[in-house]
Amino acid sequence: MHYVRDGDPIAPSRFGEPEDHPDPDQRVSVTERVREIAPRVPETSWQELDDSPATLPLRYDTSVQTLVLAALPHATGATLRTNAVYVLECLQNRQFGSTAVTSGINIGHEWNETISANRILYVGATKELLRRLDEQLNSPGEGGANFTTVFPPIRILDVSWWATFQRARRAKKVIGEALEDRFPGDYVS
Repeated sequence: MHYVRDGDPIAPSRFGEPEDHPDPDQRVSVTERVREIAPRVPETSWQELDDSPATLPLRYDTSVQTLVLAALPHATGATLRTNAVYVLECLQNRQFGSTAVTSGINIGHEWNETISANRILYVGATKELLRRLDEQLNSPGEGGANFTTVFPPIRILDVSWWATFQRARRAKKVIGEALEDRFPGDYVS
């Protein structure tokens, strides 16, 4: 089947990949977009910052209002992108094994690497950013991820927005790999 635009034949394209898609992240590969995203993640650890509610609000307050204010700088305005990939910095927990047992979480040996890490980063993907952050900060062990139950998030480092959840899940993996390359001393989950 042939399609015509302005009298010129064009090849059909699969859904989500048309050349003139209104969402720019559909025109470039996930890997290309991640090249722009990974450098936005700050190099400084939360420990190097002023330890105050103004600088590290999630350390002192995990109310919905505080989550909204922490996530607001990452809002992009009017866009077709509704799926978020987020990067959180989490607290060190040298006693993670006992925390996991107390919470009923089976841990893997890879978490042993968190002991010597400069900082701990968590990369997640969701269709509802505020709901997911609320689960991870306020419902550990129930709705939150096992990892963030053991290593509580302390600040939001970055949020990128994607048009489809499939692309967001792919971006989550690629962003995690890019952060491992950029910060070899950090643990990235």
